[in-house]
Amino acid sequence: MEWLQSHEIIKSWLTIVGGLLALSFGLYRYHKGQLWKKSEFAASQLDLLWKDDRIRFCCLALDCSTKSVTVPAAHGPAFTHTARLMQEALRTENERVDFDWPLSYYRECFDRFFDYLSTINHYIDIGLFTAQDILPLHYWLKQIASPRFLDSKPLLVDYCRYHDFDGVEALLKKIERHLGRQ
Repeated sequence: MEWLQSHEIIKSWLTIVGGLLALSFGLYRYHKGQLWKKSEFAASQLDLLWKDDRIRFCCLALDCSTKSVTVPAAHGPAFTHTARLMQEALRTENERVDFDWPLSYYRECFDRFFDYLSTINHYIDIGLFTAQDILPLHYWLKQIASPRFLDSKPLLVDYCRYHDFDGVEALLKKIERHLGRQ
């Protein structure tokens, strides 16, 4: 009889240990799944660099001193991007008051781009992904901080500050910190 009781105790302990192992494995798989979902979400946000026409325009404008730009028909006629046009378009309202075509298109696109970057910064703040997940944005953030083709280097940073796109500078600082450059 004593043997039967010890056998039941061992059986109970093995059941408990087996349950704990199954629970641990389930939690591990859940954690891995969550990491994968966060990574997928970060990748979908990075895809917007080329899928969102306005964000794509900003990347091309930052990367080229002159480029022929095809604009979606709903926005206006095609034009040739130049660094001078971009510089004029992104002046603050206390420096310039009229923003006709294509200057208005630059402003619309860069507002969208800076809002996008501020949203990315917010997503990092709330833990949806990390600075590591969006490192490809570092190049574009450096172009905003110090654009190669503009005479006025702080123009884009000044524009962000003037229009309260605080997340843009914060995102650059996060990525720089992540890369150990600050």
